[in-house]
Amino acid sequence: MTSDQDTFRRPAESPMEHSRRADGDADPATGAPCLAEAVHSEHAIQRQLLRALAAVVAEARDTSEFLQALADFSQRHFEREERAMARHRYPDGPAHCAEHRRLQDEIECLQALAASDKPVGDALVRFAAALQSHVEGADASLLAHVAGHAGRTASGGGPSA
Repeated sequence: MTSDQDTFRRPAESPMEHSRRADGDADPATGAPCLAEAVHSEHAIQRQLLRALAAVVAEARDTSEFLQALADFSQRHFEREERAMARHRYPDGPAHCAEHRRLQDEIECLQALAASDKPVGDALVRFAAALQSHVEGADASLLAHVAGHAGRTASGGGPSA
């Protein structure tokens, strides 16, 4: 059996490879992944990072490497979503981006707690809940908008941005 740390370090596809592989809408000719697939996959990677981080916290080990990985990957994920918001003229973009900033601030708070040798367990639980709420609310709304936008474009309802 592998540890959470081993699972994080040897995923089937690294977060960097995934980030380079999928960046937007599906290309019917090539079968390139659509935005929804990429976003869902990235959410799974974020959950994997959080599980690994929780295991490190439970073992009272240094969390800095995992917190930095979470911060870096989340930043790339948020940037992908923000590009999609602009491309698809998402009307709730400003509020969604504000949620991204708030989540990034929470990650920075986790890093500051860890750097000061204060316990991060409770703050990590709150962050995981906030991230899940964001995924189920703001991200679901974005993906629904993109799917509707793509449908209107495919039926001749307007250009894709």
